[in-house]
Amino acid sequence: TRRCLMASLSATITQDCASGGGRLTLTQATPGPGAGDQLTYVWAVVGADGHYRFANRAFELWCGRPRGQIVGLTLPEVLGEEEYQRSLPWVQRVLAGETVNFEKEYAGRAHNRHLAISYIPLRVDDGAVEGFVGIAQDITEHREEAHRVLMLSERDALTGVLNRAGFERYLQHKAQE
Repeated sequence: TRRCLMASLSATITQDCASGGGRLTLTQATPGPGAGDQLTYVWAVVGADGHYRFANRAFELWCGRPRGQIVGLTLPEVLGEEEYQRSLPWVQRVLAGETVNFEKEYAGRAHNRHLAISYIPLRVDDGAVEGFVGIAQDITEHREEAHRVLMLSERDALTGVLNRAGFERYLQHKAQE
């Protein structure tokens, strides 16, 4: 699904380049309202100036704000200064032209959430980075299941006491401290 989204966005950018004839701006390449809302991925387009150019419905729900209170604002204005500072290293890398993939935990919500996030640079014909697309998928259930399986592999099912594998992992962890 993420590949289809990027292909769709790339097609929009290519089409706009072909028809516009001039330098592509993100506002020309950004999908219109409602585009991408059927996707469960949280995604947004951010310009090189750090202002949001587009946000899908899932992003609105994640932020707790309507699109009109997101588009045009800067990353710190939408994310908050603390979250912006936490994301800044990845933002700097994508604006330097690198595609970055990472995972983040969001505590402080009703239930901790884990997201797998990709920042993909948006380039124009001359190769300059004009901004980026941020795509996030909630992987909380995957993380919780992985933790559950790890606990099953390291603890006795009847007593809950560490088994050999769990004890060795515990010792290794303590040795690293």
